[in-house]
Amino acid sequence: MVDINHMTKINIEKDRIKFENLYKSFFAEIKNITEFNISKNQVSISRLGALKIDPAEVELKLDGNFKVIFWDGYSMSDIYETKDYLEAQKIFKKYAKKLAKNIRSFQ
Repeated sequence: MVDINHMTKINIEKDRIKFENLYKSFFAEIKNITEFNISKNQVSISRLGALKIDPAEVELKLDGNFKVIFWDGYSMSDIYETKDYLEAQKIFKKYAKKLAKNIRSFQ
């Protein structure tokens, strides 16, 4: 019961500066073709300008547990689920770095 109460108190938007700095560091030279969004329960980075309906994206959301969802825009997707917010942040950072590398490669 303690974990459930703790998770309901977590607000992803309170870490806005941390996520914005991560976005700036990995996506600095490709900001014009990516989008950063953050709210109370989720943060996402996605590719813009693609003619695809389902663009490449990495997303961290609070939905009972923390889910990190990665989609490369072509064929690879991965969903990582955990109760640990710090672990979810670490996985989000890993996938954000991978997304930035993929976007630069296929720009």
